Amino acid sequence: MSSTKQKRENPKKVTGLQIQKLMEMPVTARLVLGECKLEIEEILKLGQGSMLVLDTHMKDNLKLYINDEEIAKAK
Repeated sequence: MSSTKQKRENPKKVTGLQIQKLMEMPVTARLVLGECKLEIEEILKLGQGSMLVLDTHMKDNLKLYINDEEIAKAK
């Protein structure tokens, strides 16, 4: 059955199926506080309680990424 015919028969059912598919899609969300560069040797030395110095200041915006695309900034 074509999707056009399905929409004419029961648009709510088609919409429900589309929403269900959307709910099953994997999404990666990242909130970036800051960044830093480390050499592998430095990374290997990291352990519980290690501290990293980030390249941001207190007044800088946080960045929100969804699937690697920046979608928002927050203060």
